[in-house]
Amino acid sequence: MGEFLLHEGQCVQDCPSHFYAEDKHCFPCHTDCKDCDGPDPDDCTECASDGFVLYKGMCFEECPEGTYYEEATEDCQACNRTCRTCSSSTACLTCRNGLMLDDDWHCVAAGSCSYTEYYVEETQTCKPCHKKCFHCSGHTEHQCLSCANNHYLLNTTCVETCPDGYFADSDERQCFPCHSACVACTGRHSSQCLSCKPGWYRQGKGCVNQCPAGYFAQNSTGSCERCHKGCKECMGPQPTDCLFCDTYFYLLRSKNTCVSSCPEYYYENKENNICERCHPSCRTCEEEGAFSCTSCVWSYSLLGGMCNSDCFVGEYKVQETPGQEPKCERCHPSCTECKGPGPLNCTVCPATMQLYLEQSRCLPCCSDSDPAATPECCDCHETQDDCVLRTTLPPESKSKTTFFIITCILLLLVIGAIVFIWRKSRAKAQAVNKGGYEKLTNHSKTFSSHVSNYHESHSYQEDQVIEYRDRDIEDDEEDDIVYMGQDGTVYRKFRYGLLEDDEEDELEYDDESYSFR
Repeated sequence: MGEFLLHEGQCVQDCPSHFYAEDKHCFPCHTDCKDCDGPDPDDCTECASDGFVLYKGMCFEECPEGTYYEEATEDCQACNRTCRTCSSSTACLTCRNGLMLDDDWHCVAAGSCSYTEYYVEETQTCKPCHKKCFHCSGHTEHQCLSCANNHYLLNTTCVETCPDGYFADSDERQCFPCHSACVACTGRHSSQCLSCKPGWYRQGKGCVNQCPAGYFAQNSTGSCERCHKGCKECMGPQPTDCLFCDTYFYLLRSKNTCVSSCPEYYYENKENNICERCHPSCRTCEEEGAFSCTSCVWSYSLLGGMCNSDCFVGEYKVQETPGQEPKCERCHPSCTECKGPGPLNCTVCPATMQLYLEQSRCLPCCSDSDPAATPECCDCHETQDDCVLRTTLPPESKSKTTFFIITCILLLLVIGAIVFIWRKSRAKAQAVNKGGYEKLTNHSKTFSSHVSNYHESHSYQEDQVIEYRDRDIEDDEEDDIVYMGQDGTVYRKFRYGLLEDDEEDELEYDDESYSFR
């Protein structure tokens, strides 16, 4: 089974005359068009008025200059590029500048000039056209009438590619302007835009300055997006963004939603597809007024379409005993009339308040001058029948929220600082007293005379240790211990450890070695 299209609340296989199909919907054509493929006056495929002729999607009373009426197709066709006016595709009536009409109704260069030359009347000679031009009316590249070598004619200049705002017509080898809504395009119609100008919105394949029914303008994307199902017009994609409803749906103004049937306390206004409020004494009703009730709220009795109270105004029925008058009590001070005790059983409110039906309580109208004065209020500008609830955060709540956020941020900063200090303190290892010996590898200094004297005066079987102690009582420096092995290599005893931050002096290491050979 083929796809169906939605048209005025019904599913159809094809859109009727004066409508075109897009996004599974039927949208209206321009008033000039009987049939079309888009919403604009240059999107016509057939004219609405008899006697009008079609040219490039637009309807004219007669073919415009540079075109002729083609009886076979019953529309206007473009003349040859050399003609100003013509009677057919091969017969010119008048010629463009620089050309003259010959006996065969063709426009040719004056005199005996070739197609690639132009005639200079002052000297009565032929001059060559610019290399970019095929036909021309002068010598510059801006006087072309047609182009050569796969170029396109842009006004009177030949270009390789058409600039933004133009599209290339391969048949006529010309650059034609895009629709006024397009930045870039593939054709002259608004439905052939590739991107839209600011203030226009992408709708299907084209650009529109106002989104059609069932769509809303999404400024962040520059496109028309679908409303929630049931909405005919909307201000966003949510079900609570409806402004008007489609056929068979009704607008519940207190929530800006479209519903298939109206809830209690409302009746269906089929003229404007809106859920209208019943009389306050009615639970259900057929239309506006106190005589159209079909059922009543508590403590009221239905009689001939009218709900009557067994109590005085401002009272509600507590209990009813057969054969006795009902017992009544006063309504809450916020209610003018009510169906039970407390502020959540109001049926009629004072003149300065509106009934919030969901909770059956009376709320004041919102104040434009001081919104914070009424944290919960009804937007009385929207409607006088339904309470469109507006909530405003009180200043105390705002200040408490701000204080809570600031406190959390400060607490996180303090915790972060403590963790940072703790980790830094752990990184400072305590000085560890470890001993070891380091072989001194720099043998640049030798003392041969000392070695010879040493061996002459000493004979030994094991290493002899020579200690050099540099003592400085004031600086309290550590000792350096140096000893020499049998092979004459000198070793230095050193300590491992880390310096404290407040110690500026680094451990000194003697990087000199002595060889006694």
